[in-house]
Amino acid sequence: LKLFISKNSSSLKFIKNGLSFKPDIPLNKLINVQNLKKTLVRFVVYSTLRNKGYIAREGLKFGCDFLVYERNGPVFEHAQYSIVIRDLTEEAHEIMSTEDILSRLRIISSAKKKMIIMDVESTYTESAWKKIKDRWEQLQDYKALENLFMSTLTNFSVNQLLVERWSPERNRE
Repeated sequence: LKLFISKNSSSLKFIKNGLSFKPDIPLNKLINVQNLKKTLVRFVVYSTLRNKGYIAREGLKFGCDFLVYERNGPVFEHAQYSIVIRDLTEEAHEIMSTEDILSRLRIISSAKKKMIIMDVESTYTESAWKKIKDRWEQLQDYKALENLFMSTLTNFSVNQLLVERWSPERNRE
C-alpha cells in the first residue's frame, strides 16, 4: 500500500546512491485473488484518508482498522480518530451488530479517541468482478497489474459516519 501511495509507480529510486530497485514480484503473487477485494476496500479507505492529509496507521490494538493522525504524525501526537471499515461490496454483506459497535466504541472511547465508521460500496456486478479476478490471475506484467488495481478504484465509494458514546458526565447540560 505504501508503494502505491508514495510513488504510484512500479519502481523505487534511491537517488543518493544512484541505485534503482524494480520489484520483480508481480502484484498477483503478493495479493492473491481471494484477498483482492478486501485489499481494494482497505486501500480505498487508506487512500481517502491520505488524500485528506491524514496519516493512517494500523489500529488492531484498539479494535479498529486504522488510527488517524493529524499532519504531525504519531511521533508528535496521539491519534484523535479510529476508523472501522464496513465492507458493503458483497451482495450479502454483514451489517455490524449493535453489540459489536458498542464494544468497539467502549474500547476506542476509553483510549480517548473518536470512532468513524467508513462504509465502502462498489458498483461492480458479480460478472464484472469475476472478469477482474480472471484478469488478475492471468496478468504477469507488473505495470499491467498495477494499472488494473488502480483502475478498479474508480468504482468504489466511501461514506463516513462519526459515532460517539454518550456519557452523562460529559454530555448532560
